[in-house]
Amino acid sequence: MISYQVEKWSEAVEEMRPLWEQHYSEIAYDQAEIPFFLNEAFYLAAETSGILLFVTVRDNGKLIGYSKNLLSRHPHHASSLFCFNDSYFILPEYRQGWLGVHLFRYAEDRMREAGVKKAVVSTQDNLDRGSVFKRLRYRKSGAVYTKVLL
Repeated sequence: MISYQVEKWSEAVEEMRPLWEQHYSEIAYDQAEIPFFLNEAFYLAAETSGILLFVTVRDNGKLIGYSKNLLSRHPHHASSLFCFNDSYFILPEYRQGWLGVHLFRYAEDRMREAGVKKAVVSTQDNLDRGSVFKRLRYRKSGAVYTKVLL
């Protein structure tokens, strides 16, 4: 049975480790120049300060995906709480049907409960999920460009 829930980062971190490398290998550009090294202390501090909204999806208790979100007042819109999606991942064998849509809808409901006014999420060109976000009524509002400075 598929379930969606908010969990504590600190209680799920051990289960997430196997998913991180797979997630990174799928989406990260410049892997040779910038190795994967997750700043676990950052997420623990975010959890402790109450700004981390960590949503998981499980299949009969097995972790199959997550959405990591950071809640913050926007520097240009200080009266409004924003939610910036840090990353999301679902195991490839579960990427069919509506699972991803349901994960984001569940997260959005938790955002609303927290008083969030605007959600911000991105997608990678090499694993584009724009169709999911369009289905959820997000609108494209720009593009991100990167450059390795070595």
